[in-house]
Amino acid sequence: MGRGLMEAALRIAFVGDWPARIWGRFPRSADVRVVHGRVPAPSPRPVPLRVAFISDLHIGPTTPSATLDAAFRHLADARPDLLVLGCATCRPSAGSR
Repeated sequence: MGRGLMEAALRIAFVGDWPARIWGRFPRSADVRVVHGRVPAPSPRPVPLRVAFISDLHIGPTTPSATLDAAFRHLADARPDLLVLGCATCRPSAGSR
């Protein structure tokens, strides 16, 4: 099944975002993990560079809005100079190699 067909089927199956509303009722469903660390820079900077890395948001009908609100609140509180987006399971498509 092609990606477009699968996404169309999921839009119908998840109408009203019912999976996110159900999952959002579970305790700790909106928990977001924040990890702080320091990485030495190769050249001195007059001011430290604050980098934020955020990944695997799974924005869609299965993610409660409270989870996304918490993630973006933590991100805003970090006040990063640079935002890096990532995905733990993202891989280049076969055509991009």
